[in-house]
Amino acid sequence: MTKAELTEYCGSLAGAATDMPFEGDFETVVARHQKSRKWFAVIMKPGKEYFVNLKCEPMEADMLRRAYKGVVPAYHMNKTHWNSVYLESDVSEAELKNMVYRSYLLTGGGIKTKAKGCPGGTVSAGAVCAAASESAAEERNDCYGRVGLML
Repeated sequence: MTKAELTEYCGSLAGAATDMPFEGDFETVVARHQKSRKWFAVIMKPGKEYFVNLKCEPMEADMLRRAYKGVVPAYHMNKTHWNSVYLESDVSEAELKNMVYRSYLLTGGGIKTKAKGCPGGTVSAGAVCAAASESAAEERNDCYGRVGLML
């Protein structure tokens, strides 16, 4: 997934907006909830590769770090609750979208929201959008197996 594709996906979520809030920095994109202004994704390139910082539940964050080489403790964020995910890595596009969507829900403050691309209609924080995660489900189950975790 490219930076442009990820930025477009983040901006397509209901009530979300993307911007470049740092003066003189034309690489970093922040995706946030329009009403609360809370960030749910930060796309950046401090070195040679793009990555995105995403919020996670602590146990899931640890599992994802063990399952994927492209997932590491977050750059410049709380490493218990945030991961950095490299865009050009072993994380599939479907799984990356699932991670973005979960971050979006976790930062939404538990507010029920109707999300574009989620055919189930309304979802609550902590839930996973079926559309975003359908193809990622099998991959995630495989990853749980690779790191010795059971669902």
